[in-house]
Amino acid sequence: MGTTGVLLPAGHGLVLAADEGTVTWISRELAPSRITLRFVRSTKDAVRMLCVDPPPRPQILIADFDALSAGELLDLHAIREQGWFGTLIALGSTPRELRTTLNIEHTLARPIDGKLLRRVVSAAHLGQATTKMPRVGR
Repeated sequence: MGTTGVLLPAGHGLVLAADEGTVTWISRELAPSRITLRFVRSTKDAVRMLCVDPPPRPQILIADFDALSAGELLDLHAIREQGWFGTLIALGSTPRELRTTLNIEHTLARPIDGKLLRRVVSAAHLGQATTKMPRVGR
């Protein structure tokens, strides 16, 4: 049980953050949770872990959008194009079009409140499968 009294659901999460301070902060804030977090620093690694690596795949992605370049944001679209339909939480500023094209479920603007991060993660759909879905033929 966390400091807020919210029991976070069990599951797998991935954090995409290049800044060590952000990584440390997220680790500390979500430490009381039952979610297993893995950390990556590049969109290439995030796409691989979410779409290519064998299951179990992370069910939630927490990404520091302020630290991503325009090219990295474009690369991140591969997670949806390749069939990952987990929960995406954006930290920082995200334009409406980007929230739509990436199907971002939550955007947490800076300064980010740790209690809000824990609430958003606890509300994520961590029990649902995130296996790749086959394309439907026409």
